[in-house]
Amino acid sequence: MNLHGSIKIGDGQWDLNVPVVQFNEDNVEILYAPSLDCTGYGHDYSEAKESLKISVEEFFRYAHNKKTIDKVLLSLGWTKLKSTSKHKNFTSPENTDLISNNSLYSDIVNTKNYKSFSEALTLEL
Repeated sequence: MNLHGSIKIGDGQWDLNVPVVQFNEDNVEILYAPSLDCTGYGHDYSEAKESLKISVEEFFRYAHNKKTIDKVLLSLGWTKLKSTSKHKNFTSPENTDLISNNSLYSDIVNTKNYKSFSEALTLEL
């Protein structure tokens, strides 16, 4: 699995492409974005996706309000890319690093029947 994510932070609009794993547990559909440590869940994929989007929005809203976006993303293993514009660009950690450093993700990969994909989200903060 070679999923890679990115974040572009611009004026009021943030474009994200984050790796996500999808699995079912006790008849609940779960979407987990290990590079952000955010989870969404629901009775079906649509509900889980909406729940994940809310979780990610709140994650970024809180970090934005606290002015800790860079610090939080770097602590999660993201890399800040050099940019000549006023936008901030980040790339997600490698999947192998996420598995090594995130016990929940490691458990999902090693014990669950899951699908993986990249999810594109646009946030307006």
